[in-house]
Amino acid sequence: MFLDPHDFSFLARAQSAWPALKAEYEKLAHLSRSLPVPLHDDAWDVILVHLWGSPLANAPVALEATDDPKRRRVAYSMLRAGGVIRPHSDDCNCIIAHLTLIPSPDTAIRVGSEVREFVPGEFLVFDERNEHEVWNRGDKTRVTLLFGFDPENRPVGESEQAISSHFKKWWNE
Repeated sequence: MFLDPHDFSFLARAQSAWPALKAEYEKLAHLSRSLPVPLHDDAWDVILVHLWGSPLANAPVALEATDDPKRRRVAYSMLRAGGVIRPHSDDCNCIIAHLTLIPSPDTAIRVGSEVREFVPGEFLVFDERNEHEVWNRGDKTRVTLLFGFDPENRPVGESEQAISSHFKKWWNE
């Protein structure tokens, strides 16, 4: 269920920038907010960087590292120690690439029946329409750069526009 990051050549730019992305996250960490979805128990925080054509946070390193016409959304994603993102699938027709910036021991993601750990500087890539879940049984917050993209670069559909509008409004409150 996981995809090979090498199949998406534009991910190499972000992967080579991971130390700078980690440093940018550390400067922006105070902006993080708990994601308003019922998939977690207030343990999943994000810093929204880009949603369907609109930059949100002042994160020039992340914006440059993910600059591609296929880009749909970018966020710094944090899962606190003890946190769980319950099993779910999404219908936004995106491939999700998690670039691990700060790992935590005993933290993993399951996509379908495959489980993988988060390794610093490496991508975990999957189709978000597949059921997935994340857990952090470690003792510190796990941080990734979440990069959602459409490999076919289709026009943004109505469901994506509605989701984007909802999260932009939430982020700008």
